[in-house]
Amino acid sequence: YLPHKKYKEAPVLEKGGWWLRQSHIFGSPFYYIDYTLAQVVAFQFFNEARKDHAKAWKKYVRLCKLGAFAFENVIDEKIEMQFCALSFRLSDDSLFVAFRGTDDTIVGWKEDFNMAFRTPIPAQQAARVYLTTASIHCPGTLLLGGHSKGGNLAVYAAAFCGKRMQSRIGKIYSHDGPGFLPEVLESADFSGIVDRIEKTL
Repeated sequence: YLPHKKYKEAPVLEKGGWWLRQSHIFGSPFYYIDYTLAQVVAFQFFNEARKDHAKAWKKYVRLCKLGAFAFENVIDEKIEMQFCALSFRLSDDSLFVAFRGTDDTIVGWKEDFNMAFRTPIPAQQAARVYLTTASIHCPGTLLLGGHSKGGNLAVYAAAFCGKRMQSRIGKIYSHDGPGFLPEVLESADFSGIVDRIEKTL
């Protein structure tokens, strides 16, 4: 949006159509969405700093100290798996394990379709293994979450990680995550964590 520029020889641009040439908007929309989210967070800290600078600064430093680790991103066409996860050490020694939802690859979408009639899918198995490995680095409470397929992976990993690890799980956040086939929902493993699932639509 550059209203100060004049394009007398180009009617489309003169009417504000300059943004149409930004191919990222159409080819990689999340590229700009990511920038927007970062800017919203920056504005939030700015507004808080205007009210109480010391409190806002303390929150900002705490955010910066959060330790992210164990980033994993796997796309395997052969077994039709798209998997991505990242872990965060929180200030109270708890661990938040975040699972990504479907990306823009064909493999990711194929795996989504497979989820409708197959269990477990490769990404669900990968999520269980990832949780087991990441939890070694944190002695505290485990929190899991994800959006869409990521929410499904969080719930599956929590359900099938074993009773010992299940006892460490505080909450599982499934943000608009797809459901499961009956054999999962009716299993004793799922029953062990169902009361800790926070589902949002």
